[in-house]
Amino acid sequence: MLQKNQREKVTFGNLLASSDDMLSRSLKRCCIAVGCCMFSLNVLAQSDQHITLHLTDASLEQVIWEIRQKTGLVFMYGTTDIQAVKGLTLHETNKPINEILDKCLKGTNLTYEISGKEIIIKQILPPPQKKDHQRPCSRC
Repeated sequence: MLQKNQREKVTFGNLLASSDDMLSRSLKRCCIAVGCCMFSLNVLAQSDQHITLHLTDASLEQVIWEIRQKTGLVFMYGTTDIQAVKGLTLHETNKPINEILDKCLKGTNLTYEISGKEIIIKQILPPPQKKDHQRPCSRC
């Protein structure tokens, strides 16, 4: 009989420990979810920054330098990719960064991605060509 009571206490103790563990897991999940939401809002805020730029006959590299100085954003690009983009004149007041970049890259073979505090400028890849799989003619 003593062994049965001990078993019941252990089972009850496990139940209490189990409920504490479940509460701890739920709390951890909740904290992770809140952290993810805050990170997402920070990323959104970075990509939605508004700046003022006034440049005449500037290169894309000069525009990038100005944006970096005003925002603290990090740019990644190949120097050979951007060196042909010159003669940019910008008179932008309180404009979102994406609008400024759209204007600078219009008519080029470049595009950009904003990921957190990083902006990646890269070449637009041509769509993959479809290969025609011709079947031999059954009549030939």
